[in-house]
Amino acid sequence: MAPDRRGRCRRGRNTVRVMEDGSLRQLFQNLRGTPAAAEMFALDPDIRRFVNYLTGAQGSESLLPPSATELRRIMAKRRQPLNRGGPVMAATSEAHILVDGIVVRLRIHRPAGVDGSRAMVYLHGGGWTIGSVDTHDRLMREYAAVCRSTVVGVDYSLAPEKPFPAALDECLASVRWLRSGDTLPPPKTIVVGGDSAGASLALGACLRLRDAGEPPVAAALLAYGAYDPDMTSASHRAYATANLILSGDRMRFFWDSYLQGPAARSNAYAAPLAADLSGLPPTFVLVADHDILRDENLALSERLIAGGSNVRCSHYVGTVHCFLEAVGSAAISRRAIAEQANWLNNVLGAT
Repeated sequence: MAPDRRGRCRRGRNTVRVMEDGSLRQLFQNLRGTPAAAEMFALDPDIRRFVNYLTGAQGSESLLPPSATELRRIMAKRRQPLNRGGPVMAATSEAHILVDGIVVRLRIHRPAGVDGSRAMVYLHGGGWTIGSVDTHDRLMREYAAVCRSTVVGVDYSLAPEKPFPAALDECLASVRWLRSGDTLPPPKTIVVGGDSAGASLALGACLRLRDAGEPPVAAALLAYGAYDPDMTSASHRAYATANLILSGDRMRFFWDSYLQGPAARSNAYAAPLAADLSGLPPTFVLVADHDILRDENLALSERLIAGGSNVRCSHYVGTVHCFLEAVGSAAISRRAIAEQANWLNNVLGAT
């Protein structure tokens, strides 16, 4: 892919980037049909070690446990070492909001030297079924430090006990709570961010705000999100049975746990790749390389560009799903977060 003056596509040592006004078609053609044989994987060395840790024989994250409860136990145990260290916050506190009779915990990280004028509502990954502000605490602190922003992590309700739209309702309520100034002084600028299922929730919240006629958030940071329950893309076929953290069976389990019934599966807020994606805020779409969700993230970027949004799409070569959680040991994960922060500063500065 040769770059042009408009920056349509350019390949660096670790990323393939598609800029705000670029076409993703050539990138699609280059990536589709990637072989799924293990010997063909060209993983970044740090990410290879990360995959080996999470898919090891003891508590493998690539196999499908018998229940959501067991999967949550495995995830919490395996994420403990990943959450050690990292940026030290000037203050960390918790707040609680009531949404449809459910008490939702919020974790608030504020780095030193930040005045609170910018805040990010962060939505953790985990297939709407597992994960918490505890499993993603290091990642949230990294975003707080690098983006120079207060970060509010939402410990939303999990499926299958609380299926769609419970988590989305709680995420939207968290944005509204932050705007209200009930506990914190209302920030001048609010952005949303999320990884995997959290990215889907962040996009769903943007759609809900638009359709309710409420002010949009200033920007969205979406990392390797899940947007299409049909699971028919080429990357799904290529990586469905690969031992790379997120398998096809696991993703199907997540969708089935979250979307219970035909009405939920056809709801555009739950499956946003089928939604009207016009009129949305500036969006950074981060794409993992060897990931079953890769193609739907590329498709989302293309749809957002067609809808008139300011879009930055960055595809990180040699990575896997949830690679940002390797930030403590992988240089490419740190670069990915830094790139999002730089883009965010440019967008917010421009606006």
